Amino acid sequence: MSKLHQSMIRLGFLLTALALAGCGQRELTKKETYSARGRVLLNGAPAQFVMVQLTPETPGEGIDASGQTDADGVFELRTYSNEEADGAVPGRYKVTLLDVRSVGGDESIPVPKGGKPTVLPQDLRGKEVASVEITAGDNDLGDIRVP
Repeated sequence: MSKLHQSMIRLGFLLTALALAGCGQRELTKKETYSARGRVLLNGAPAQFVMVQLTPETPGEGIDASGQTDADGVFELRTYSNEEADGAVPGRYKVTLLDVRSVGGDESIPVPKGGKPTVLPQDLRGKEVASVEITAGDNDLGDIRVP
């Protein structure tokens, strides 16, 4: 085998190794999120320890977001984090509510000791109850009143 042939083989291996090094796992680009909070009232009373879910009204415009109400019915939204309230992506969203019965038991929605989770009427579980808009900036969604 000639020296030129050996050099070409080495160069081929080097180029292959460099190409494969650039094919690793990459993190997806995250869209900008903005803080968003509100309060859920069911028949005028705070909806306690209920999951609030936002789904884009138009697919591809926005990203699903969620939050859990506290004892006062107040929630903060999160999009990318499972724990921190990192906000929501701007867009128009449908709001749905889930309670401990609709998500599979008390362990699915954390309820502090002594807390009394609101049980939603069957016809409200997972159904659209409101529409909200998230904008660039701080978003106070106010009261989401559910009859």
